[in-house]
Amino acid sequence: MNVKYDSFDSALRNAPFMVAANALSVETVDSKVLNLAREDIVWHSVSELIAGVPNKEMLGLNIVEFSGDDVELIDGQVASLCQRLDRLIAQGEAGVIGWQVCGELDGVERIYAMRKKAVGLLGNAKGAAKPIPLCRRYLRAAGASGGLHRRVSRAAGRPRPELRHVWSR
Repeated sequence: MNVKYDSFDSALRNAPFMVAANALSVETVDSKVLNLAREDIVWHSVSELIAGVPNKEMLGLNIVEFSGDDVELIDGQVASLCQRLDRLIAQGEAGVIGWQVCGELDGVERIYAMRKKAVGLLGNAKGAAKPIPLCRRYLRAAGASGGLHRRVSRAAGRPRPELRHVWSR
């Protein structure tokens, strides 16, 4: 499932919401990685899986993965999350601007290939300062994401380093 946001901060702050929905993992992708992917040929393979939202700018993305042996259970978890996301969108809360379910293995593999390639392109970013390509942290506390981002920002000596976070239960 791909959940679209109006900012990286919104996506980052909403990741614990996804974990609480019993997602196996949540990967938060910032606008830098999204833009690198959009500029690369790899985007053509995933553009229909991460379609734009009319009159909105997608600046953050949570790639949410559900997995298990019980298809009915997973379908129920996804349906429940979709309903909760629809409520957030309707109320204009949490920066959620859209979502798409990607249930076919081929689509999931294309999404992860795009993410891998775009993160690899970070090393070729223009300018002397290079983004931090990966920051992994496994958290359970719902409010921990914002504090983590501020602590990493201070430790990196930058006001807002460009990070990619992976959340897992």
